[in-house]
Amino acid sequence: MAGTVHRRSLSFAAALALPVAMLLGAAGGANSPTLGAVVHSPSAVHSHDCAGVTQSKITYGTTPILFVHGINSDPTIWNGTDKVDGTGETPLIYVQTALGSNKVTGYTFDWSRYSGWGGSQVMWVTDSHLGAGLAQAISCVARKAGHQVIIIAHSMGGLIAKEASRIDQKDIAAIFTIGTPYQGSWLASAAVGKDTDWGRGLLVQAISDACSIRLPSTNSQPPKRHTKPSGLITALCNSVNSLMKERNDPGVEAMRLDGGPNGGWSTLLWPPGLRVYALASGIQGIWQPLWPLGLQVPLTSSGDVIVSTSSQQVSPKMTLSCPVRLRGPLPMPDVLPLLDAVAAVPCFHTNEPHNKTWLDDIIGVIQTQRLLPTANVGSASSPARSIDWYNTSYTSTCGGAAPHPFSVNVQNGKGTAPGGSQDSYQHYDVQIEAVKYGDLTGNGRPDTAVLFYCSPQPSNFFLEDVQVFGPDNKLLAELPHVSTLKPTWSALPPQYVPSEFSISGGQLIAGMKFYTPTDAHASGPSLHRTLIWKWNGSQFVLLSPGIDNIWPATDVLALLQQLAMQHCQSASVASECTPGGAKISKIDSRYGVGIADATGQHGTIYMRPSASSTAFTPVISIGGDVPACSQVQAAGVPTAVFNELLGQACLNV
Repeated sequence: MAGTVHRRSLSFAAALALPVAMLLGAAGGANSPTLGAVVHSPSAVHSHDCAGVTQSKITYGTTPILFVHGINSDPTIWNGTDKVDGTGETPLIYVQTALGSNKVTGYTFDWSRYSGWGGSQVMWVTDSHLGAGLAQAISCVARKAGHQVIIIAHSMGGLIAKEASRIDQKDIAAIFTIGTPYQGSWLASAAVGKDTDWGRGLLVQAISDACSIRLPSTNSQPPKRHTKPSGLITALCNSVNSLMKERNDPGVEAMRLDGGPNGGWSTLLWPPGLRVYALASGIQGIWQPLWPLGLQVPLTSSGDVIVSTSSQQVSPKMTLSCPVRLRGPLPMPDVLPLLDAVAAVPCFHTNEPHNKTWLDDIIGVIQTQRLLPTANVGSASSPARSIDWYNTSYTSTCGGAAPHPFSVNVQNGKGTAPGGSQDSYQHYDVQIEAVKYGDLTGNGRPDTAVLFYCSPQPSNFFLEDVQVFGPDNKLLAELPHVSTLKPTWSALPPQYVPSEFSISGGQLIAGMKFYTPTDAHASGPSLHRTLIWKWNGSQFVLLSPGIDNIWPATDVLALLQQLAMQHCQSASVASECTPGGAKISKIDSRYGVGIADATGQHGTIYMRPSASSTAFTPVISIGGDVPACSQVQAAGVPTAVFNELLGQACLNV
């Protein structure tokens, strides 16, 4: 990525823009026609075997995987200089190697002359060179290879694949789309002043200010003072400038939120029976305005910034969340460091083709769903049958709520099972929240992890479970029920974050939210933590820290809340022991000292031996009488700090 970005001071509105947009989930819609851009060198000469295919020859006998690039890009996004995260391989080679070069061959489809690349006009998918052109290339490749084609498409490339499948689906085994805008592009609308959403308007203002341009959706003129640019947002600014020139092109008009004058994206339909897997990324912002005190403000996922998560999805849903921790003072962090941080994560739109987790998920689906007729899944003598995990039967106990295991058949990810004669509930509503693929046992073959939601009825609660199936599709193990993952200081079981459920590096990674002592059931859990599970040969074990040690030492307020709740639970008046009754009245992080009130009338001053310690020690108990200064000094609490905490001076007696 090359170009120029101008860094300078921003207006207050611009500084608010991206955080507010993330808070509102506002970076929505489709692939930005230009923010999806990745600038590469000119494409290779087109194939002599099949028009539109970059490679010169088609290999007979192996399953073809055809990669389709997005807008303002070309095929080298898949087989150029950019490598898959943490590897030295291009996406095409990475997928081909993982599946076996003797079983699959990767190819690229080139529509760069109609994508805006190199100054060309952006055409819509109904142009004969796009949808129809890809359909012809698929038919040609399938005929010469002797197998149906698997499509992997990024951004607008997924919409071209959708149109191609409508024209002719018989030669397509499956389509995988990454970051594809199925419901329009906020940026395409903003470029012509059509996007009036307040949150997106702020985001447009931020981009406008950051890139020293003026979009029709904004009213302010760009500042004239420039300083040295930032490399990470160079592509963003170059792309926005390109969009201004392309905003009236057919392809850009068709990706507006309203579909443009001819309906655009809203007129495209999938043919029945086609296997489609839409991979949707989401960047989860976590703002730390008072770092290092540990205060965290979660922000709603903003999709991949260019495309909202919901716009990228079709059923079955496959989502990936990337957390971004933003540190900055009140009222909001500076927008340029924020853009830098967001643009660096794998879930950012232009980084998605090289996202290892996504490619591993695609590889896992191809293997477990038997999409390769020559693939040897399981054993040669007894290959595993293909399973659609969103349409099959499971055995469950509803997180331990049912006295005996029951069988439930799910269709399109949902199912209902009746309660037994000894059950306290009439029926159990089950839903599949996430399905992930990857090697968890170290044998080089893909396992499948399924996250369940189960609500016993009638009731006002739900529980979750995780089941892991081996390459033979047989149950390998279950993770402990969420009721057993409840820390001693928490009154309710934690909840999984489905978008943060993944397999990576041989480990099962689960984002979760825990109920703190002050959280209510109605409002839900607020403490976000990530648990990592590792297979030890017989079961999955939780890597450190343990459940009761998930409070970070730097989270002084949370530690004191925990102590206050414990103090409250030991109070003689049980009716006063509620999450609301245990509170922190004062805190002084400079000394790791705070006062926790159990009933609002009594309290205890705690001190932390060191900045890294989680062992707060009660040093002064206040039972209605103000302590003597000699007692305060003996406890090691500075007198000035004590006066601040209590609101009055100690007694000089």
